[in-house]
Amino acid sequence: MLHIFPHWNWPGKEGLIIPVWCYSNCDSVEILLNGRSMGMKHFKKTSDLYLSWDVPYEPGVLKAIGKKDGKIVCTKEIRTAGELAKVDLTADRDSIIADGQDFCYITVKILDKG
Repeated sequence: MLHIFPHWNWPGKEGLIIPVWCYSNCDSVEILLNGRSMGMKHFKKTSDLYLSWDVPYEPGVLKAIGKKDGKIVCTKEIRTAGELAKVDLTADRDSIIADGQDFCYITVKILDKG
């Protein structure tokens, strides 16, 4: 598994250094910003929770590549969002019982035109 934090939407902050963290169960992770490597880092011990990079912000795609035993096992991308185009709400069921005990999960997606 591989997770990248934080989001990659920093309008007006171009060139500012943004700390980027990757949580993973891989041996190593490489970060790429718009296709350019920001470096590969390795977990030194199993108690390490995350790896971190200082990345100069520019809009686009921030990609993490996770490796185990030198082989790519997972990737994760986050992208700079465009202007809001749609809010999408999806329920995990069509109806609930109005008894004060039943509930429904609602997935909220904020979507751009891309």
